[in-house]
Amino acid sequence: MNVLIDENLPLKFTKLLEIVGNDNHGYFHSSTLEIRGIPDKEWIMGLQGKREGKWIIITQDRNIKRNPNERKAWKKSGHIMFFLVRSWQSIPLYQQCLKFLTAWPHIETQGNRASPGDEFRVKQNGKLEKVLD
Repeated sequence: MNVLIDENLPLKFTKLLEIVGNDNHGYFHSSTLEIRGIPDKEWIMGLQGKREGKWIIITQDRNIKRNPNERKAWKKSGHIMFFLVRSWQSIPLYQQCLKFLTAWPHIETQGNRASPGDEFRVKQNGKLEKVLD
C-alpha cells in the first residue's frame, strides 16, 4: 500500500509514518513526489504511474470531493481518500502529530479493507467515519 500525505498537511506526518509505519508500505508527501502545486485532477490520475499498488490519500482538501472534475478523477483512479475534519486546523502541530499517530492504525486497517474510491472522515479523536455516496 502507498500512502500520500497531501500538500495541505505537514511533511512531519510522512516522517512519523516512515518511523512507526509498516515497512511494506510506501510513505510519500506531495513535495517528495514533485506534485506540489499541480492541479488535483492531474496528480490524482498520475499517482498510479509513480508506484505500483493501492494508494490511500490523506488530505484536508475538501475541494477534491466537491469539484466535479476532481471527484470524477479520484473515483476513476480508485484511490482511497481520508479527509481530516476541519477542526484539525485549529490545534497546534504537536497535537496534530499525536492525534495523527492515534488515528494511523485505523487509517491503515481501513485502507487495506476499503474498496476503490472509498471515502472516510478522520475525526480528531482518531475515529473514522465512512462516507456513503
